[in-house]
Amino acid sequence: MDEIKPFKIEDGDPEAIFLRDAELAVKEGVSEPLSMPYFKKGGPDGVMLIHGFCSSPWEMLPVARALEEEGFTVYAARVAGHGANMDALIKTGWADWYESLAAPYSALSRSCRSVTVIGQSNGGLLACAAAMRNKVSALGLLAPAFKVRVPGFPLVKYLRYAIKYVPRKLKDWEKPYNYPGFPVKSLYDMRLLQSIVNGSAENISVPVMLGISRSDILVSPAKAVDIFSGMASVDKTLHIYDNKAMKIQHILTLPRLERVREDIVKWVKRVSL
Repeated sequence: MDEIKPFKIEDGDPEAIFLRDAELAVKEGVSEPLSMPYFKKGGPDGVMLIHGFCSSPWEMLPVARALEEEGFTVYAARVAGHGANMDALIKTGWADWYESLAAPYSALSRSCRSVTVIGQSNGGLLACAAAMRNKVSALGLLAPAFKVRVPGFPLVKYLRYAIKYVPRKLKDWEKPYNYPGFPVKSLYDMRLLQSIVNGSAENISVPVMLGISRSDILVSPAKAVDIFSGMASVDKTLHIYDNKAMKIQHILTLPRLERVREDIVKWVKRVSL
């Protein structure tokens, strides 16, 4: 894990840190309000929420608001290059994605006695990286991208020179907050991050929760369980959701998935100091 270093804690009070983070988002081209980073000061226990690849903080807002109602301080991070356009993402790499979490972590660590990190999909990889190198109280993984099912993913090292992006189908309500394709150069960066995290995840020892859909179409639930099972954590919580009953293809934070939110909130309440 020499490639990933602890976050440098930013100066200033939490609100000032958040405002700088929001200003950076605007500078990078974010214009949709729900794609901006989100910070809400609550009680003494904090939760950082990390969205997935080619998405935005919008993806994590249902969980953020559920945690708010229970009195937690929440920060829905915006990963570098996201929430604007695909060219903005192509200009970044996995190290930029990781470093963009320094502001959320700084705001929470300066205002809270505990910080729980929860990441979805590629955000799960970033959450693992954060837990490996920083003081966190617990780690939540939602459909983590330990193994990706995107066609040609094992070949992205070579395909990035020939193909700019892989198109994806989005519903109309998803389009304002998600990119219409997966940049192949950025998929390669995800693969690099995946390799680093998968090789060191066994060292994670904080309480960990894994939530997966049995029939996820983008990541492998079997691989997620395998990595999760190999972690050093003594306190492990596993939720496997039935795809037929809940109709979950990948994203576990959709507004209609009340059961998932309830499971997350219940777990956060238990592991918080």
